[in-house]
Order: sequence, then structure tokens, then C-alpha cells
Amino acid sequence: MRVLLVEDEVPLAEMVRRGLVADGHSVEVVHDGIRGFEAAATGDHDVVVLDIMLPGLSGYRILERNYRTKVGEIDFIAEEGEILCFIEVKGRSALGFGFPEEAVNLEKQRRILRAAEWFLLGRKGETACRFDVVSIVGSGRGARHWIFRGAFEGPPAPRRRGAW
Repeated sequence: MRVLLVEDEVPLAEMVRRGLVADGHSVEVVHDGIRGFEAAATGDHDVVVLDIMLPGLSGYRILERNYRTKVGEIDFIAEEGEILCFIEVKGRSALGFGFPEEAVNLEKQRRILRAAEWFLLGRKGETACRFDVVSIVGSGRGARHWIFRGAFEGPPAPRRRGAW
């Protein structure tokens, strides 16, 4: 099994890693929340072992990752307190093509909103929701990140042809 271990206490992470490896698992270890986010979004893991209250992480409780429907996909669905958060992660190695968050244009927002609506169909009651964007520039230890909470609201309906 491919395991992503996200733990900021290095001795504890090493102890858990050794135990998992001894049981025959392949283990990737990261020591902070943002790198954990990056690894979970880009890696091919079967399971994520996630510490709580990680440095660099806002307190999201991850419910789903790479949530896909026929109408769209969402990188992460999480809770932050009582708020359900739909999170899009965008990264750039450099800024030659603009800031990562700029790639979350109106069409991308519409696809995220449709996927969020699909997800909400399976939940009972009213839920406060928010759409966040995590922007990552660079890679490795030099990477910088920004979390844009409430980056967009439900986007406007697309215009019909000929409508002014």
C-alpha cells in the first residue's frame, strides 16, 4: 500500500514510517501541512495518515480529495469549523504564466460549483459553504503558498448567445 504520512514531529514521523515500512508499505513522509496538501494533490497514495494542527495548515479537516463527477472535479473537500470548503489547488514553478490563482477563471469556477452541487445532493440539511483557492509558487523548500478563503462565490450563470 502507498501511504502518505503527514506529521510535523520528526521523531514520531520516523517511528511511524519505520513501522509502516516493516509491514510492507511504501511511505512518503512530509513534515508540514502545505507540503502535505501538495503531496496529497499530486501523489498516487492509497491512504493518507494526517496529523492534526500541522504548522502551515489552516485547520481544514479533509473529507475528500480529487472528488470527481461527470460535471466537474474538486481538488479537496474539507471542513473548517462548521463551514464546508471546496478547495482548488493551483501551482506554478515560476510566475511566467501569471499567478496560480488566476487560472481559476469563471469557467473553472462554474465547473467547481457544479461538482459542489453534486456533492451537496448527498448531504442532509443546510450547510454553510465556501470556495477556497490554495495558490503555490515554486517547489520544494522554496515554495510559497497563499490560501484565499472565499475566493469566489457561486459564479454567475453563463450568458446565452445574443443576450446583452
